Amino acid sequence: MYGVLKMAGCGLAPQEREAWWGHLCGLCTGLRKQFGQPARLATNSDAALVIALYEAQAEEPIPKKNSFCVLHRPLTRRVKNTRWVDDPSHPAVRYAAGAAMLSAADKLRDNLQDDPSWMRGARRPVRWLAGHWRDLAEEYLAALGFQAGLVEGQFQRQAAVEAQAGGDFGSYSGPTELAVGAVFAHTARMQGRVGNYDPLFAMGRGYGRIMLLLDAYQDYELDAQRRQFNPLAAAFPDQDWRQAAQELFHQAHRQLREAVAALELPNPVLLNKLLLHQLGKTGHRALASGGTLGLCHATAAEGVNQGRGGTLRA
Repeated sequence: MYGVLKMAGCGLAPQEREAWWGHLCGLCTGLRKQFGQPARLATNSDAALVIALYEAQAEEPIPKKNSFCVLHRPLTRRVKNTRWVDDPSHPAVRYAAGAAMLSAADKLRDNLQDDPSWMRGARRPVRWLAGHWRDLAEEYLAALGFQAGLVEGQFQRQAAVEAQAGGDFGSYSGPTELAVGAVFAHTARMQGRVGNYDPLFAMGRGYGRIMLLLDAYQDYELDAQRRQFNPLAAAFPDQDWRQAAQELFHQAHRQLREAVAALELPNPVLLNKLLLHQLGKTGHRALASGGTLGLCHATAAEGVNQGRGGTLRA
């Protein structure tokens, strides 16, 4: 996952922002509790969105716990470094933590493969860490009824898809779309809302396409310099790729909006704000500014891993 909504809190009302921070900080706390302190580096807003998806389908909000964090306003002594966060033992938080770990393991492997100079001198232990995180995440997610192979299989298929010349953007984004769709859709099964499964899968596909699109847009020039694969460059070699990216974003966001409208949601407010409003603003801002997702007060949890696409990247 890429951290597309990492600045989403900037445009939320105070109560909504507090709920969003509760998801992010709860995810960070859950990662630490379940996988150890280094796993907190895997905290990202896309995984926190999974918690928001779960809560939007729930009759009652996720229970909160007061948590201490040195990353929360660490430079002032007048404010206590505590926050009400989602209970890290709650199934929604545990599921999001497992998904974040699985994504982080894939991102580490992807970074090692794409850039031979990345983590030079420590590539072997980093490769071991990626495998270790993947094994832990697979076991953890299996206990929650989710087959990690649905995601892992798409990660493994990505290289073969990228090797096929002459494809359209949808063919290159397909594995990411299907992986995110599977992760999102499983929240419907966890909540027992079978009717939400297909709309959530479609919503995940739209979100996955936007994730890859914004990442490709941001890295277009760098990928060209390094002669690395970029789905926008591959899909639009003889066209205005910036204009094509804007059209792709509008199409994917429209697909996502239609899927959200089909969901049965007892608590839709925060989810609607994140996906229908903040995601739209994020996309327009990024596509108008050369790919950057903008600057704002970063969340304490995500402040430790603001790299390429908002995930693990040196």
